[in-house]
Amino acid sequence: KSKKEVVVAYSNEAPNAYVDSKGELTGIIIDLVRHAFKEIGDINIVGQRVDWSGLIPALQAGRVDMLAVGMYATPARCKQVLFSEPLFVAGQRIVYRKGNPKNIKDFSSFLENKEIKFAMLAGAFEEPYLRAMGIDESQFVILPDNASMNSALLANRVDAMSVTGTASQWILDQYPEQFEGTDMLYNAGEHDIGGYFSLQYRFGDETLKQAVDAVLQNFLKTDEFQALLAKYD
Repeated sequence: KSKKEVVVAYSNEAPNAYVDSKGELTGIIIDLVRHAFKEIGDINIVGQRVDWSGLIPALQAGRVDMLAVGMYATPARCKQVLFSEPLFVAGQRIVYRKGNPKNIKDFSSFLENKEIKFAMLAGAFEEPYLRAMGIDESQFVILPDNASMNSALLANRVDAMSVTGTASQWILDQYPEQFEGTDMLYNAGEHDIGGYFSLQYRFGDETLKQAVDAVLQNFLKTDEFQALLAKYD
């Protein structure tokens, strides 16, 4: 990359990639990307917030150089964008109101009780899997970001929300008196969910991907990476 600036898209999902109370872009994945580009050539990253459903279109259209979000590789997504080597593993969790009034255990609970309404991100990978399980789409409440899902659950507009493992722990830590959650989930019906987070690039940007991969695959083995994760516990 010859320029000294890379534009990365993020969806404001703490602790993966978000703007903190000081107005600064931060998060586990942002810190990894910053580290990589500092090592590659002292390149600055510029964040551009994009709603989840618009991330891949923004990358394909060239409005950003890469995605720095907690995104799993699925067969459909791998046809649209180029995925990096895996960064770290994360599951999925259902977050609900304290006391679990709807007795939610996993995604099958939505099938057993058709009165449950639950929030998920627009463009979320789990939506087609839940449809395949036979869950009625009238139960879905599709929202643009985690903040909207938090608000909907707090206001009783939904009974639960489906969130990535890292983000769900962050949410539970922020709302200990209001929310609880399931154990980490790794399947929805017969479909595996969760997996490894990666970075995403346009097809044709293999050189950029390989340069970042080379730095991060070494960094992930270090105590420095463990210290980075500990910042967000």
